[in-house]
Amino acid sequence: MRFRYTLFVTLAPMAILACGGDDPTEVNVVPIGGMWSFEAEMSRPGQSCNQTTTTLDIQHDGSTFSGTITGGVWSCTDGLVTIDIDLNESTLTVQNGRIDGPAISFEIRGKGGGNASLTGTAGVAMMSGTGSWRGQTATLNGTWTATRR
Repeated sequence: MRFRYTLFVTLAPMAILACGGDDPTEVNVVPIGGMWSFEAEMSRPGQSCNQTTTTLDIQHDGSTFSGTITGGVWSCTDGLVTIDIDLNESTLTVQNGRIDGPAISFEIRGKGGGNASLTGTAGVAMMSGTGSWRGQTATLNGTWTATRR
């Protein structure tokens, strides 16, 4: 009987600490609120695009988040023609953001009906993952990264 008591007294504090805090239902999430430098590279057969020098501003609340993406350049090429679009006059909306531990997912909505669905892994200083960008006439798939400012 003494062995069971010793085992319980030894293991009980470790079980409480493993919950992540005083509240055993608390979800352990990476704190991602704030400003990030956001970049993306995406493609489809015959076309490649990238988004650079963009600011991602996240408002984080527990396991959910939202925000905006502003500035930067969207550049696409088909090998013959390159089109650069200055995004400094545009604001994209980050919606339906979810974070569970390091796993992250969110959507980006544009004014012209384009949107993106992204998933990945979040850290305190860097996030990265994959996504699908859907415009009015095409879908592109690729990768994204964000570095904390």
